[in-house]
Amino acid sequence: MRTRSQPLIMGIVALLLLAACDAAQTPTDAGQGAAATPPVSSPTSRVSASAAAPTVLPQKSSAAATALPLPTIVFPTALPPAIRSTTTPVPHPTAASLPASTPEQKTAETLESLRGKILFRTDRSGGYIQLYVMNSDGTGQRPCDCSDVLEAMVKREITSPDGQMFLYVKNVGGSLRAPADQQIWSHNNRNAYETLVTGEAPGFPGMDYAPVWSPDSRHIAWVSTSDGNDEIYLHDMLANENSRLTDNDKAWDKHPSFSPDGSQIVFWSNRESAVRKQLWLMNLDGSRARNISQNTHNDYDPIWVK
Repeated sequence: MRTRSQPLIMGIVALLLLAACDAAQTPTDAGQGAAATPPVSSPTSRVSASAAAPTVLPQKSSAAATALPLPTIVFPTALPPAIRSTTTPVPHPTAASLPASTPEQKTAETLESLRGKILFRTDRSGGYIQLYVMNSDGTGQRPCDCSDVLEAMVKREITSPDGQMFLYVKNVGGSLRAPADQQIWSHNNRNAYETLVTGEAPGFPGMDYAPVWSPDSRHIAWVSTSDGNDEIYLHDMLANENSRLTDNDKAWDKHPSFSPDGSQIVFWSNRESAVRKQLWLMNLDGSRARNISQNTHNDYDPIWVK
């Protein structure tokens, strides 16, 4: 395959040949001492010379394709390194770093600090049941954080002062036609004997419950429904006698508790209102009963701390 530069090369070769022929016809022999007069060439010789070596006209060469310049790649300027702030960061407070709140200090309620006072439940604080305490005459009524003392006193109320016996309620008999007779019994821790205290029919049919022991071990107070109402009775252990302390038609007298010296009994009753419960105080024989709550709320389940 011919390239574009071959005609140009051939033309150059032809010109060089013509020049060589002309130089050969001119004598250059230095031994003759003078240049010889060149002979006049005839047209025929010119033609024959030209016919022997035809002149090749140079052809216009096409320019070589210009190489495309390589694209200039511009690399982005590197960002300067980040400058760290010299400002000391302020730590945010966490739950662990916050100072612990000091709980409100409350005076501990103990058996000794409450001895001689009356614990009771009431709904005077927004309708929900709360534990309160008052003096034996009804003064100084206030909330009391003393559930531990109350629990200890509930156990003490049913236990004899010497700690050898405790009282409990027992159902005896009963059938589909007749309800059981609920009675008061005692359990002797020394010999495991059980003894009927009171509530045996026919004297006390029905329900007998809420027994408590007096501080001198002689008396037991309890509640009976033998006459149709909840009334408070007293059992004398020495004389083996029972006496009725309250007598109110269509009223409830419940939850007796002895004073520390055993001369009085506190209880709750609705005798002044068919709805409202109040705390009452009476002597050991049931005399001189009086309301020591004196409010429009419900106060009930009293325990005299002793």
